[in-house]
Amino acid sequence: MRKIDKSVILSADYKEWLENQNPHGAYKSSKHPYYNDIVMSLYHCQHGLCAYTERRLCEDESFDSSNWQTMKFAINSPKTEGQLDHFDPTLKNNKAYLWDNLFMVLGKANNDKGEKSIDVILKPDAANYDPFRLLDYDFESDEFIPNTYLEPTEKERVKYMIDTLFMNADYVKLHRKPFLRKIKAQIELGRMMTWEDVEEPKQFPTSFEMLRRERTTSQ
Repeated sequence: MRKIDKSVILSADYKEWLENQNPHGAYKSSKHPYYNDIVMSLYHCQHGLCAYTERRLCEDESFDSSNWQTMKFAINSPKTEGQLDHFDPTLKNNKAYLWDNLFMVLGKANNDKGEKSIDVILKPDAANYDPFRLLDYDFESDEFIPNTYLEPTEKERVKYMIDTLFMNADYVKLHRKPFLRKIKAQIELGRMMTWEDVEEPKQFPTSFEMLRRERTTSQ
């Protein structure tokens, strides 16, 4: 799960609404006037990926700057696959459209996460979030695990959030495992560039980078 920079909000209208501290009220899904602005601004920050599982949810063209007019998203029904998730579900009733609490995620993961309590240790836009300090990736099992060097308490917290965000769900591994194994096979058979030179893939970039670091270190 990569670190996400949410410092840029493409919708000036939504940003102004936030800065004026307008009341949010309860979550009304797509009925909110800035719903599409929020969704597509998030996709821009997340590069079209699920914030937790890193599955690709929409193509770059969907949130391209050409789809914005005077800093408001101009397409009524953008082609996307994800759902808007409230990282901390307790804010859903009174701060339902708070930028800092929102991410676009795979629909199944969002539904499974539901109202579970959260720990900010794996909040992907947090200032101190570092996936390479907190996480490791086991290629054989295709699972994220807490970093070996963490203190026991931190390990427990990280493991809880890996499970809560469904980063190792079967429906994620069904796509991630063959995707990464194909890249690995092509590199090792000489059909692609070396691990050092291959470009970051369009999905699952964190597990790929962890695999790359492991392979280049062991060579």
